[in-house]
Amino acid sequence: MDRSKLSAHPLHPLITHFPMALWTTSLLWDLLGLWREDPLWWSFSFWSIAVGLIIAFFAMVTGFIDYMKLPQGGPEEGVAMWHMVMVMTAAALYAGSLFFRFGTTTPSGIHLIMALVLSFLGFVSLLVGGWYGGELVYRYGVGRTKE
Repeated sequence: MDRSKLSAHPLHPLITHFPMALWTTSLLWDLLGLWREDPLWWSFSFWSIAVGLIIAFFAMVTGFIDYMKLPQGGPEEGVAMWHMVMVMTAAALYAGSLFFRFGTTTPSGIHLIMALVLSFLGFVSLLVGGWYGGELVYRYGVGRTKE
């Protein structure tokens, strides 16, 4: 039995939507926290990033399993490598943002600036990595059942 699949469907695409949604909304919570000056939004952002990182670990494991099954030397291999690098970069940037937050309270000074900059850069990296993931599925048919 292939453990990277659930009922003939690959697990990686199923799992990836959670960290993508959590990290994307964390930027929204940050902006609301700045606008409203309410620590509740910073708490939402902190937990969105933290839970996103936990789920991203499993997405990366299943993605790596899928990557190892790709034919070597094919055009999709290079696209998959860029997808992996960009999403891992996004995870590292969000982890850095989480570090500068020091918990669920509103960061201040350089910690606030670093948390926001790292989250924004993580979001950009996530967009690029997601685009490459879309290329794998829609252009190369990776993870799709052949009919």
